[in-house]
Amino acid sequence: MLEPIVIIGLLILLLVREYLSFKERREMLDRLMAKDLSEFKDNQTVEENKFAPPDSGLEDVEQAQEEIINGPEEA
Repeated sequence: MLEPIVIIGLLILLLVREYLSFKERREMLDRLMAKDLSEFKDNQTVEENKFAPPDSGLEDVEQAQEEIINGPEEA
């Protein structure tokens, strides 16, 4: 009865330890790649993605049919 509790506790401990070491390795790599301390501290905050979503390359079927029939729209 006690064995499953011990096994689950050890698995939880293992996962927490692995997560903490992952964070530590990521921070260490950021420190190594930074030119100086100010660049390292600037990279600690997560920046928002300023890029537009990628174009899927798909077009609206109705708009394409309309362009075929009437010709392309002029701006």
